[in-house]
This record gives sequence, C-alpha cells and structure tokens, in this order.
Amino acid sequence: MKTVLLFLSAFFCFYSPVNAQLFNKAAKDIKKAEDFISKKQYEDAIKSLEAALDNSKGKDDYEVYYLKGFCQYQLKKYDQALEQFNFTLAKVNSKQVLPSKPDEFVLNGLLYRARTYEALGDYTSAIKDLQLLTTGKTKPELRSEAYEKWSRNFYEMDRIANQDRAELIIAKAIEVDPKNASALCYQAELAMNERGYEEAVNPIERAIQLETDVFEKARYQSLLALCKYRLGKKEEALKIFKEAVETAPESTKWKIYQQHANLVILHHLYDPSMLSQAKLWSNRAAILSEECSNSITFAYMLALNNDLTQAKEVIEATPTCQNPLLRLSKDSLGTWLDDLVKSAKQNIKVKAYGNSSWYYWGSSKAGLAEGRGKAISKNFLYELNNGQFVKGELVAGTLTNVSEGWVYNGTFKGETIAGNGTITYPDGEKYTGKFLNNLPNGKGKWTYSNGSTYEGDVVNNVPEGNGKFLGEDGTAYEGQFKKGKPHGRGYLTVNGNREMAEFTEGARTDAVFLARQKEAQQKAEENKREQQSLAMQRIKQEELAKAEKRKKTGKFIGKTLALAGGAYALKQASDLGMSDLDVTELGTALVTDLLTDGKENALMNTLAAKGASNLQNPITNPATPGQPSGASGAAGAKCDCKNDPKSMGYLNKAKGGGDAQVMALYGQRACYEYILKTCPNGAQQQLAKQIADVTRVINQMENTK
Repeated sequence: MKTVLLFLSAFFCFYSPVNAQLFNKAAKDIKKAEDFISKKQYEDAIKSLEAALDNSKGKDDYEVYYLKGFCQYQLKKYDQALEQFNFTLAKVNSKQVLPSKPDEFVLNGLLYRARTYEALGDYTSAIKDLQLLTTGKTKPELRSEAYEKWSRNFYEMDRIANQDRAELIIAKAIEVDPKNASALCYQAELAMNERGYEEAVNPIERAIQLETDVFEKARYQSLLALCKYRLGKKEEALKIFKEAVETAPESTKWKIYQQHANLVILHHLYDPSMLSQAKLWSNRAAILSEECSNSITFAYMLALNNDLTQAKEVIEATPTCQNPLLRLSKDSLGTWLDDLVKSAKQNIKVKAYGNSSWYYWGSSKAGLAEGRGKAISKNFLYELNNGQFVKGELVAGTLTNVSEGWVYNGTFKGETIAGNGTITYPDGEKYTGKFLNNLPNGKGKWTYSNGSTYEGDVVNNVPEGNGKFLGEDGTAYEGQFKKGKPHGRGYLTVNGNREMAEFTEGARTDAVFLARQKEAQQKAEENKREQQSLAMQRIKQEELAKAEKRKKTGKFIGKTLALAGGAYALKQASDLGMSDLDVTELGTALVTDLLTDGKENALMNTLAAKGASNLQNPITNPATPGQPSGASGAAGAKCDCKNDPKSMGYLNKAKGGGDAQVMALYGQRACYEYILKTCPNGAQQQLAKQIADVTRVINQMENTK
C-alpha cells in the first residue's frame, strides 16, 4: 500500500498543472515551427523548436530533433543537421536495425541523414542509411526512393566501375514502386551514359506520364529531346525542347533553359545549328536568373560557338562558384578559355586529323606548329594531347573523339590516322597495329570486350587475310579470314583437339567435318530411334506386367470365391444328410477342380454319383450359387439365375471378351441378389455376406487396372 501511495504521489506531482502547462506550451511551439517550415522560414522554425525543447522536459524530443535537423539541412548547415539527425536516430544507431514499427520521423530522419551525408560527399555513410531503409516494412514509395538514392550515390562513388551495379539497384527501385518517375528517369540517364539512347526513350516517356510536378516533367522532356536528337530525329528533338520550356512554370523556366544548354555540353551535341540554339538557351537562363552556375554554362556555350572574347568577359565577371552538373568551376573554365584565347591569337598554322581549323598551343617555328603541343578542333569534337608536329603537320599524338568516346594514340600522316597506333573504344574494345586512312589496315591485334582476341591481317577495320582468333572459351582458329569471318583453310582447336578445317563465310564446309557431322546426325537419329524403341518396350512390359498382375489377382480372387462357394455347397450337402465320407469326397473333388481350374469337373461328377447333381459347381458356373438338394419344380425354376436378365447379361459380356473376370463377378453378384430376392431358402445372411465379399473383390480388381 505504501508503494502504491508513493507512486500516486509522484504521479500527481509529475502531472501538476504547472507541468501540464509546460507540455501544452511545447506542443504549441512544435505546431508553430511546423507552420514556419511550411512557409520555408527555417530560421524561425529552429527558434520555435529550441523553445519546444526547453519546455518539453524530455517529451517528444526525438521528433523535435528531426525537425531541427530538417531545417538545418534546408539551410545547408550540414554539420549541424547531421548532429540533430544523430540525436533523432540514437536508438537506431546503437542497434543498426529499424524498429518493428518505426515512427514517421525515424524513417524521415534516416532519409534526410542520408541526404546530408550525400551533400557532404560521404556516399558510403549515406548508402548505409539507405540500405537500412530498404530492409524495413515501410511504404513501397519510401523503399523505392531509398533504392534510387542508393543507386545514385553508388554511381557517384565511381562512375565507371559502378555503372552496372547502379543499373541493378535502380531496377530494384522501379520493381518496388513502378510509379517512381524519378527512378525511371535515372534509369534512362544511366543508359544514356553508355549511349543507350534508344533504350532510354521508354523509361523517360513513362516518367513524363507519371510525373505531376511541372518542373520535373519539363526536365524529363529535355532528356527525351536529347535522346531523339542522338537517334537522328533532330526536328522532333527541337520540338520537344521547345515544349519543355513552354510547360515549365515562369519561375523555373531559367532552369529548363540551363538544363537544355548543359545537356548539349554533356552529351557533345556539337552540330552548328544545335550549338547556336543552345547559346540562346544559356543566354536566356543567365538573364532570368543571376545564379552563377548559369554564367558558367553561358560562357562555355559562347566558347563552343567560338565567341572566345565574349566568353572570357562573362567568366571574368562571374563570382567564384561551380556548376555541379558540368563539374566545372569558374577557375577551371577560365584557365581553359585563356588557353583558347592565346592559341587563337598565335595565328599558327596547324593541320590535324583532316581539319585545319584548330586551337593550338605549344611550340612553333616560322608560324607553323613545330615540336610538341596540344590542340582542340574548333567544333570541339576532337582533342589532341601530347601532339608532335613537323612544319604544321601532325605526326603523332593522342587524339580523343569527344562525341563518340574513342581514343587513338599513335602516328598520323597527311592529316589522317596512319602508321602504328592503338585505338580504344568506350566498351573496352581495343586494336593495336597498322592504320591507313583513319582505319585499322595491315597487321594488328584486336582485343574484344568479351575477352576474345584476333591477331593477323586487317582490311578496313575487319579481319581479312591470315590470322588467328582465340575465343574466351579457349576455342581457336588459325587460318584464312574474309570480311571478319573464317573463310578458306586453317586449323581449328576445340577442347584441346587441333585439326585441319575449311570454312565458307564462317560456316565449316570441309569434307571430313561434313562426314563427321552426317555420321553424328545419323548416330543421333539412331539413338533417338533406339530410345523410342526402348521406351515402347518399357511401356509394353509395364502393360504386360499390369495385365499379368490383374490376371493373377483375378485368378486368385476367383479361386477364393469358388472355394467359398464350394464350401457352401458342401455345407448344404451335409445339411441334406450326406455322410462325412461323402462330404469328404466332395471336398477332395472341389480341391481337384481348384487345382485344374475346373477342367476335371470332379465336383459335378461326384455330386452326380452321390445323387445331388442339382448342386452347382461354383468354379465352372460361378454366377449361379448352389441350391439345396431337392429344390425343383416351380421353386427350382424360380431360383435358376438363367431366368435373371441382369445376371445373364453380365455372363454374356464375360464370354464376349473384355475384362471377363470382372464381368463374371458382376454376374455372380447379380445372381446372388436375384436368389436373395426371389427364392428365400434360409440362407439370406450367407448370401448377403457373399454379395458384400464379391463387391469388395470387384472394387479391388478395378483399382488394380
């Protein structure tokens, strides 16, 4: 009682009117903060939340910590936000698992802590929180968002090495929530990274249909327009670009203009008309918004249109900042523009890769490029590094095709790729050897993306002549090639076995192989026929075995019934006053009939000898039970089963073939039922038992079929 009183005393003390007032005040402070957050007045919201913490006395602190962290995240105070989210997730941090029924602020705390880590560049920690979100029994929308951000962060950690894994993770995001428009768009962007523009069209179109935010929809349209342009549908692309701007809200049109221009830069859409259009877009973005990233985009686009002087002026007037999408800072762009301006003023004659219009900086002599230098084509599609020039002519260096992504390192002649060099493609395929007229020609070695190799003669970029191919599985062919395929004679090695072979346009046609192939085909057909024959034999044997089983079963059951019927007949004979000796002789005759399947007809002969021939042989006539001796006249005729159409119908079916044993049993049962009904003779119980026995035997025989 004392403990209870103490508890009640503490309870009422704790919930005093003063404390209740404090709790109400804390709740009001939280509500006030939420109102500030809805108006994006985050500084004021933080003040209200701090007041709520002072008044809560430990109540609802976790939710308040989350709201403070959210506000500081929005204010880009990431270190302070991280501290608040850590308070929010204190219990989760200690266990590294989600509660079975996590509160909403816990889930949001994990999500925004991941976003904070992402903003700080700590992708590993961000991914840990996102992975935790995917394990809980949360809403599909939240889990899908966690998978999406996991994919984005993982890709940012290593854009080359993590491309494939990022694709798998984003596919999981879409599987969890097929209506996640942002995930669909990112799936398309990953495809576009590998120039899969056709593959990207479908998910972008689905994202556009699902997206309700006008700005995001316009952004997706920009990506769709880019894909259409890359697929050769220029007019359609420009139309979609225009629609994207028209559908965007006035307050965000500058973002769409900037997005258009950035996409042209990122994906190297350096067609003169597209560059001219993108210049207008970037200019409009810079006019509509003073955000410095716009100035970087505009300056870059001026340079791509060869307006170097104006580009330099724009970048010099731009404050120190960075364009995150282009991954380009004011300083790095300014340095690049300085090089271009200096090279443009040099007026040095340089010829490189079939285009005399280049920006060049490096050593020179008598107004010509001489020695080492680097250059960029004025259409910005080619970059040259470590170049070696003689009298303005490029003789060696590393040439990058910016748009297509391939890199050539080697010699040049007469403004073309010629001589010895190595070309590497974006998918990892590589050729090292002789070049002529910008293509592999002569002796060289291909290393394909799947690990296979070819070494030998090459004509216009394909194997032709004599060479050796080695597959990733160890298969090898050494001999003649034509248009990239084995053609002619050579040696083929498969599973370590080397033999002479002949090919026609990639198909093996030598007589030995064709004969062996024919033999193998015949053998396969023989094996097939043999297997079919064996299968038929097995089926036949199984059917014979089943038939024999049924026969033995039926025969055994039939003899059992006959023995039962014979015993009944002997009992009748004994009841009629036959001596024990006579009955014994009848029993011996019955056994003789059983052993000979009734062929001896011994029982009937013995019955006749004893003057009891009116008793029936249950073996030779199983469907007609024995009748008592002396049953004659009208009664005898009435008890004869030959007068029962049903019994005789079954017996006729038994004689006509089919399953005779079963039909005979049906007839026997019908006969018993007929006698039981029409000829009461004091053996009703015995007949009823025999009917039940015959029914059970019929069921057993039918189940063994």
